[in-house]
Amino acid sequence: MLGIALALPAAFWVALESAERAAGGWTDGAARISLFLERDTGQAAVEARAAELAARPEIAGTETISPEQALATLRERSDFDAALELLDRNPLPPVIVARVSGERDPGAVAALAERLAEAPYVERMRLDQQWLERLHALVALAERALGVLTALLAVAVVLVVGNTIRLTIESRREEIGIVKLIGGSDGFVRRPFLYEGLGYGLAGGALAWALAEAVAEPLVE
Repeated sequence: MLGIALALPAAFWVALESAERAAGGWTDGAARISLFLERDTGQAAVEARAAELAARPEIAGTETISPEQALATLRERSDFDAALELLDRNPLPPVIVARVSGERDPGAVAALAERLAEAPYVERMRLDQQWLERLHALVALAERALGVLTALLAVAVVLVVGNTIRLTIESRREEIGIVKLIGGSDGFVRRPFLYEGLGYGLAGGALAWALAEAVAEPLVE
């Protein structure tokens, strides 16, 4: 019982850590910052700005979308062909999509987006990090659940150990009485129970470590 009670929080903690590491590697789902540049920005300036952003450590990668590409995509995904034909020129601006490193929290991503929005040639910024906020909320909920589970298991262990000691003392009441009659000290009476408790604790800890290792190995892989 001690081994399982100690192993459960450790196993859940390992699973949570594995989930966080896996989430950090979701490059396809990383938060994206879309920077809409001024319409008259040349392609060379767009590429240079994208290269500058890609060199930043907090940016995992960039993608440039030319006005022609954006217009073609709009034609494919909408029924506005007739209306678009009436336009004298392409109204869509060049866009740089910056993919943020997946391990950053929503507050840091929002601060980064605000800084990028103040850069030259940037006319408007849009931040897409709803998935990231949900992920951090789920991780925080899991951490709180793990804390509650650990506290409940700790209380259960204390209660069970205390009840076990009480039952052991009751079963040895006559033996303890005889030891006290022949002059045995309180320390002498307590010593076997302390040794027994130490043995159970070490055995439970070793079993918990073995169970946690057995559970952690497939999760880490």
